[in-house]
Amino acid sequence: IPYGIYLITAERGGEIATASVNELPRPAFAPPLVAVGVKINSGIYGIAKEASGFALNMLGKGQKVLAFGFFKSATLEGNKVSGEPFHAGST
Repeated sequence: IPYGIYLITAERGGEIATASVNELPRPAFAPPLVAVGVKINSGIYGIAKEASGFALNMLGKGQKVLAFGFFKSATLEGNKVSGEPFHAGST
């Protein structure tokens, strides 16, 4: 996994939380694993824990501006999080 900026997102009952991540260590290649540290008192922690998971979004070089929009609390409006369109995936 290349160094960069990543977003983690989680959803629980219509409530969405996001967090920016700038380091993503790989503790194992077989099976493929990644490690993400999240503060216990952050919004993403509680939602991801109750949802039993989260999505990891890898951003490209041209998406740095998009990432900065997630350095503050995310807002949900219709099908947009912090002004960016999204769609829910399956677990």
